[in-house]
Amino acid sequence: MCGCVGFNAPRLSRLRMLDLSGCPLADKGLLAIAGCCRSLRMLSLAGCEDLTDASVLPLIRSNKHLSVLNLERATQLSNKAALALAAGCTKLSSLNLSQLYKIDDEGIAALCFHCRKLQALNISGLRFVTEGALIHIVQQLQVYYIIISLYHIEEGFGSSRWPFHFYSYFYTHKAPINCQLDNFCIHL
Repeated sequence: MCGCVGFNAPRLSRLRMLDLSGCPLADKGLLAIAGCCRSLRMLSLAGCEDLTDASVLPLIRSNKHLSVLNLERATQLSNKAALALAAGCTKLSSLNLSQLYKIDDEGIAALCFHCRKLQALNISGLRFVTEGALIHIVQQLQVYYIIISLYHIEEGFGSSRWPFHFYSYFYTHKAPINCQLDNFCIHL
């Protein structure tokens, strides 16, 4: 992949949309893409499980105009990726972070603070996200579509984590969130 990308670098510099979903892409290949693709608006790296922060961060930094980004199941990515997105890609309108197990409340809070144009957000399967992240989302964003699937929640219910029985939830900003959780109800 790396050699092929370098061969057509001038043409790739004008590329606006790139879908590499499910490609067996390693850091070396993505670094080559980051070196020549600087005008991306839409990018999907869904299922690219071998990619790490080492290659995704340069790609994010070189594509400040990203508006749609799908990182679903790029499971090696950490809060560093979320913080880089928050700092550099403030024009994001749709972001899929599903199953990025290393992202927590810090990453979500930074995205909510800096990426104010987000309208669609998928944070399903983020194991270290608590209700604190949900509060950031509701207070700081005008999100019209959100998918949340939280496995655990930490605060307010004893010292140990407990299963958060709240799997897929679709939220429209036009109505308040009312979520029934067994015998507990959240109103945000």
